[in-house]
Amino acid sequence: GVDQEALGRTKMLAWKDELERYTRDAGAYVRYRYLNYADASQDVVARYGTENVLRMQAVSRAYDPDRVFQIRVPGGFKIPENWVNADSI
Repeated sequence: GVDQEALGRTKMLAWKDELERYTRDAGAYVRYRYLNYADASQDVVARYGTENVLRMQAVSRAYDPDRVFQIRVPGGFKIPENWVNADSI
């Protein structure tokens, strides 16, 4: 039920945070997140780095000026319209 979903999600996010802490402490942290395995709580697009996101935005503006794939296609991670430097993630 809904209660089990909320409990499972809370535990999953806590486990993810602990795993990230562990990998940072072990010097094995990797910023990259594979889109197909990422959770909505993870800023996957930012993990590509500012330069790459800016390039993706330029390509999107050139080939999809009406943002059909960013707005009208459901699901997935979208290229943000307004971008803030992501290199600190």
